[in-house]
Amino acid sequence: MRTYGVQAAAALLLAGCSAAPPAATPPTGAAAQAAGTDRTTAPATMPLESRPTVLACADAARDITPPSPSFLHVEGLASDGWAPQAALPDIGPVWAGGRPYRFVRAFLYLTPEAAAQTTLKVVSPADAWLYYTDFGTWTGGGNPLSAPVPHGPSKEVQVGACPDDGAPTGYTGGILVAGPTCVTLRFTRSDTRTGRTATFRYGVRSC
Repeated sequence: MRTYGVQAAAALLLAGCSAAPPAATPPTGAAAQAAGTDRTTAPATMPLESRPTVLACADAARDITPPSPSFLHVEGLASDGWAPQAALPDIGPVWAGGRPYRFVRAFLYLTPEAAAQTTLKVVSPADAWLYYTDFGTWTGGGNPLSAPVPHGPSKEVQVGACPDDGAPTGYTGGILVAGPTCVTLRFTRSDTRTGRTATFRYGVRSC
């Protein structure tokens, strides 16, 4: 059975990703030649996906520590990354689509109230992205926030629930933001219950 420790994953992420502030876009073409660089020196950039990312139970982290009661819960999901943050996490730059982002770690815990499938979709801002991937990619020894990866960030992520065997389950990933902002996500359930939107604050005083 796969196991996942939230603190261990945080250490892995910070070890695999520079904590420097976002860098300027590297020069290309004539500018690169003038600077004595070329495209091979540019950071490895993840692709931006036009289709939703779909993750199932086989992609999840299993037998994990249950979420803290203090974590914000939305439509059967809980996360340590949804609490208001006075400053952006110092994780980045993470390159996607040729531009730098900051990464907000937001592990998704499945609670007993989760539907069989739950879809998260970015409502705003336009330059925010969701990046969730399988547990094997996250812990495979490479940097899960740098190409090559199985898929890049997308605007929409669907996560599947796992059999109710009493083992807490969740999905590794988070949110890419270009700078301090409020991120609004729409949560849609596969059952008959109505979903909702929720807004999360990162590096700003109010939304």
